[in-house]
Amino acid sequence: MAIEKLENTICFDYSHNNTLSIESPSNADFTQYLFTSSFRLGKIQAGFTDIEKLKKYNLIVIGGPRESNFSPEEIKVIVEYVRKGGNLLVFHNEGGDYGTDSNLSELTQFFGFKYKNNIMFDSVNFQGQQSRIVVKDFEPHPTSDRVGSIVLSSACSIEKDELIAADQNITVLPLAKSSINAYCTEWDGEEWVEEMDAWNSVMGVYSKVYEGRVIGLTTVAMLSSLSSAYGFFAMNNQEFIVNIFKFLLEPPESEEGISRDKKLITVPINYNLLLWMEETVNTPRWKNVSELIHYSIHHLKSNYDNLMMLVDKKLDNLLISRWKQLEILEQIENPVEREKKARILEQEITMLNLSGYTHQTVMQINEIMKKLSEITDGKVGGDFSESELKEKLQSGKEMLLATSGEAILGEDGEEKPKSLSEMLTARAHAISAEFKNQELKVEAAMEEGDLSISIEGRSLEEIIADLKNPQGLQEKINTMREEIQEKLI
Repeated sequence: MAIEKLENTICFDYSHNNTLSIESPSNADFTQYLFTSSFRLGKIQAGFTDIEKLKKYNLIVIGGPRESNFSPEEIKVIVEYVRKGGNLLVFHNEGGDYGTDSNLSELTQFFGFKYKNNIMFDSVNFQGQQSRIVVKDFEPHPTSDRVGSIVLSSACSIEKDELIAADQNITVLPLAKSSINAYCTEWDGEEWVEEMDAWNSVMGVYSKVYEGRVIGLTTVAMLSSLSSAYGFFAMNNQEFIVNIFKFLLEPPESEEGISRDKKLITVPINYNLLLWMEETVNTPRWKNVSELIHYSIHHLKSNYDNLMMLVDKKLDNLLISRWKQLEILEQIENPVEREKKARILEQEITMLNLSGYTHQTVMQINEIMKKLSEITDGKVGGDFSESELKEKLQSGKEMLLATSGEAILGEDGEEKPKSLSEMLTARAHAISAEFKNQELKVEAAMEEGDLSISIEGRSLEEIIADLKNPQGLQEKINTMREEIQEKLI
């Protein structure tokens, strides 16, 4: 059962010699924010001994404990509070547990993360001193809304506890990371080791723990009023802190009963994919379709750059293949036959159904369409906008299927849409049929999205070179090919 709490009630820990004190003049600006926000404030001065005392609070704040440890009983109470729907905001300071002589990580490890015993620096992104690091790398999240950069002075960093985070009821998400120029001084158990690499270190973390939520930050100095170079008003420190409090103080669920960590959206999905997902989630590995979709999107997000490189490579191969086909098209002297083949090629171009329609993709396709228009005296070709390309995709697929030979039948006897590879191969068979009267053999191969065709063992480029072309045409083709290849590289 979820904990019943008064609205916007915040409790600050005063029982572990904390750096953060709302009465301190050094935190006056942060305290002013608390009072002007009409929060109800409370203190824990005798330790976390009874969960019943915590139930009335929406949020518990632990602000940099020093020379003081949390007892096993206190840790047990706080963990239970969070798991049953409580919210926790934790600050640490430079040196982590070792530097502050505390055991805060013994508590936070139950939420899937620990504080490292280090002091962070940055050789490029800093404010006045290299120990005041500027953080610009944020995870898309409500806490980073309208936040471009923050300053963290004398901060430690955070590491994920893989063993605890493996619990399916715990989700750990880095909120902010240091730059690639970050380094640290770290306690290795015997001595401080200087200038250790610490690029892309986690400087803020969010953890969903059963019904509750925890956010961990790495320095209390970001709440300070002592300096505008690193304190509450430095860069977007205030916006970041305000977002965090707003996020943790929201009701556990929306009116629709959807968790506040999720957004309910309605999107169309391919029917075959839906059937596959429904079949897959019937295995013990998955709870439901939602979990499968979240895993898939997370995998795409984690590997996005590499996947996009593969997509771009496939696009390049396809576009080069189209230019090779244009070279063949220019050799057809019969205007009617040339226009007929150009229309088939036009429909194949619309089959460049890649992940998204970028401006670069449209520009490249438009170059090919312009060349088609030149070859056919304006009868075929033209410009495509991104929206027009999307609209032409389905009609192009249907027309190409109608001209690409027999339909592919599934096990149930129903026609199934052909893949791009299958349709290009079908076009090669159609070319082969046209050469039957000359008893020539046409072979086609599809590799990495690139269609290659040979006739009697000779490539089409070799045959074209032997053909008698109009004066200057071959030179024009060679020049055009070099220009396109330069653009694709």
